[in-house]
Amino acid sequence: LVAMGSLNMVLGIGADIGFTVMGANTIFHYISAPVWCGFVVLITGILGMCSGKNPTNKGLMVAFLVLGIFHIMFTMTLFSLALVGAPVDGGHCSDGQHGYVADCAPAAIALHVVNAVLALAEVV
Repeated sequence: LVAMGSLNMVLGIGADIGFTVMGANTIFHYISAPVWCGFVVLITGILGMCSGKNPTNKGLMVAFLVLGIFHIMFTMTLFSLALVGAPVDGGHCSDGQHGYVADCAPAAIALHVVNAVLALAEVV
């Protein structure tokens, strides 16, 4: 969970910075779902490791369970946004600001697909 959460955050921040610099109109990337979902997954993974090292600490176990439930809800939200965002951002990202005319659709679609695959892997 720690590695996947970190990867989500890095890809999300990179996509937000990249598409902002290009001036692309990628609305679903600007929601930054991979960033906040990756943060929840990262915290859940860290808490899971701490809970595994101290199996007698019931408070850590309960906190890990609660964050695990939130993690699943956040991840399913990320999956849904990635599925909806791929066709929406892929079709409209060249309608951007500042006279952006290059085709950013392949990059937007690829990042949404990677986020969807990571979200499915995090749930399992």
